[in-house]
Amino acid sequence: MNLQELLQLGESYHQEFKETIDKSLVREICAFANASGGKIFIGVSDDGVIKGINFDNNTRSRLQDSIKFQGTENITILDRKDYRADLANDIEDSIIFLRKHLNIAYKIEHIQREEILEIPEVALREAVINAVCHRNYFEKGANIVIAIFSDRVEISNPSGLPSGLSRESFGHKSVTRNPLIADLLHRIGYIEKIGTGIKRIKDAIAETSNCSVEFKIDEHWFSTIFYRNKANNTSSDISSDIRSDQIIELLLKDNTLSAARIATILNISSRGVEKQLARLKQDNIIIRQGSKRYGIWLVNTKKVLKDE
Repeated sequence: MNLQELLQLGESYHQEFKETIDKSLVREICAFANASGGKIFIGVSDDGVIKGINFDNNTRSRLQDSIKFQGTENITILDRKDYRADLANDIEDSIIFLRKHLNIAYKIEHIQREEILEIPEVALREAVINAVCHRNYFEKGANIVIAIFSDRVEISNPSGLPSGLSRESFGHKSVTRNPLIADLLHRIGYIEKIGTGIKRIKDAIAETSNCSVEFKIDEHWFSTIFYRNKANNTSSDISSDIRSDQIIELLLKDNTLSAARIATILNISSRGVEKQLARLKQDNIIIRQGSKRYGIWLVNTKKVLKDE
């Protein structure tokens, strides 16, 4: 069915027309995401007449923030944040958002556990800092965008490569778009040495088998894309182990947590949590003491340390 045929059907439970972008658009996107899905046509009047819309960077940015999507397309929104504090706090809040929604494994070589993010945190941090440092701040309304999908993480900033830096030289030479911001970030410890961010990202990714990285550049946007779980590390067993470790960590911090609460914190289904809890109980790693409603969880730390 082509566009004209779709428009002739008019608005319905699965189809909406929006002549302009306003505050109601977010509500309608969320409504579709939480129902059975649908299509929203922007630049189309209520009676199905194509009016058009100037989809420039300013318009584009009004649709994007720090967003977590379900699946591989930007259709179902699971979480979103908009940060408008100072540069340092925006960087830290962005890392917190990423850590919240990415898988964490645990490694014990000494007394304390070491958290290992599926995408190296140093790479994520450098990508966010690079976006802040090289954003085109003269493009009003065009914001840095962090988008998390099931198969990738995209960190994008408005602007292509800085003037004087070619695609061939990218990653080998450095041109600072905003020298004052770069100097500030260097002074407060966010940049160790100006011009080394891309190399640090590549080096960090080279040390893990969990992900890969790609840089996409066009005239208006620069994007760092981290692809999650490469072919040699995508089994359900690995995903299950990661979730189990996360559940154990939560129960060590709060042994009164319910399955529903754990599901909310980890952004997975209650059924998935119940399955993980059953597996952990079967392996004698956790024990339920008391009733389902008022009981507590006991974690067999000796068993956890032995298994790891």
